[in-house]
Amino acid sequence: MRALSARGLVVAYDGTPVLEGVSLDLETGEVVALLGPNGAGKTSLLKALAGLLPHAGRVWLLGEEVSRLSAPARASRGLAWIPEEPRAFPNLTVEEHLTLALELAGRPGRGLEQATRLFPSLHGQRKRRAASLSGGERKILSVAAAVIRRPRVLLADDPFLGLFHDQAEAVRGALIGVAEAGGAVLLAGQQPETLVSLASRAYLLVGGSIVEEGRPRDVLLRAASLLR
Repeated sequence: MRALSARGLVVAYDGTPVLEGVSLDLETGEVVALLGPNGAGKTSLLKALAGLLPHAGRVWLLGEEVSRLSAPARASRGLAWIPEEPRAFPNLTVEEHLTLALELAGRPGRGLEQATRLFPSLHGQRKRRAASLSGGERKILSVAAAVIRRPRVLLADDPFLGLFHDQAEAVRGALIGVAEAGGAVLLAGQQPETLVSLASRAYLLVGGSIVEEGRPRDVLLRAASLLR
């Protein structure tokens, strides 16, 4: 089943296009890498798919067109977003954040218990307020809040940025778990080798347009040749 589709996405800032007619597909159960140089428009594409940026073009989520829906409406239909820079309510505790994530997904439950299966370190931080967490700890919290919702589509922008090895391995396992549970994952970031190692397919975004699609290693080689 097709989890996410986009056709002809266009995004502009102050009249200057940053995405020009982007089309892509994600199938249920797959991890797809979005590769491209800095400034190619990767973050803008993920934000447009999530409903966080105004865009022209069409987006379908699980067969339903969501082009005109807001970010919360897309989230309520099974889309989750991991931002490059982790966002948190500074006065909420780790436990409160995770509980809120489940409530917003319409699945009230014990978020901490679910999250600590993937990220055991969160248990010891459960009463800490987000303002007291390091950047890496906030990143882990952001990833955990997204994956415990059991998203049908997960958009992850630089999910490994600022993480130590053990933290990155935990995130890697969590992302694979989303796909194994029947979700689809679209990954972008500054570690192309890591993204390619996770993905079964890849897109190459250059100058706001998709210029290549295929096997991750082939797309990575194409990206390297364009950047020489």
